[in-house]
Amino acid sequence: MGKTSRDYTEAVSVCELDRTTMSVLEIGDGDLVSLETIDGEVVVRARLGRGLEPGMGFIPAGPYANVIISADTWESGMPDFKGVRAKVFKAAGSRVFSIKELVAKMLEE
Repeated sequence: MGKTSRDYTEAVSVCELDRTTMSVLEIGDGDLVSLETIDGEVVVRARLGRGLEPGMGFIPAGPYANVIISADTWESGMPDFKGVRAKVFKAAGSRVFSIKELVAKMLEE
């Protein structure tokens, strides 16, 4: 399928959230959300996750996650994928960029 296919994009452009967090933030399954960290911001689709503690989220490794994590590897060769603090906002009126658009935007910065 390839890393720019629709199936791959749909698989990695999501953030799983627990039911409590989604309820408090009034976010529905499939709604657009903006994830903001100290390292960046990205818009993805919310998805109800299973087994997540309230206040926790999960975004699959891929280009959308890469936007919001630090490239620093602390000499280990791997960036910190866990424990990243993020703010989650409804992103109505926004859209999920395609992977090509996302990469082009990253190269501009």
